[in-house]
Amino acid sequence: MTPASTEPAATPATSARAWEYLTVPVVGPPGFEDAAGIEGYHAALNEYGGQGWERVGVAGYPGKSVEGSILVLFFKRPVG
Repeated sequence: MTPASTEPAATPATSARAWEYLTVPVVGPPGFEDAAGIEGYHAALNEYGGQGWERVGVAGYPGKSVEGSILVLFFKRPVG
């Protein structure tokens, strides 16, 4: 019989990363109805992605001080 290992098992805390977060409000949805508008959104997302940001969520709500609705894009990237 082989004795059990005495090495501690890896836990999520030992491999945890520190993250920084970014929220980007976007007045919308104008632009989603045509290809040029969609390309504008792609360009913005690609710009943030090129800076190391990963989009992890999106929320929408009716605008109070602007006409239309507001989208909020949520991004994260590792610190450092």
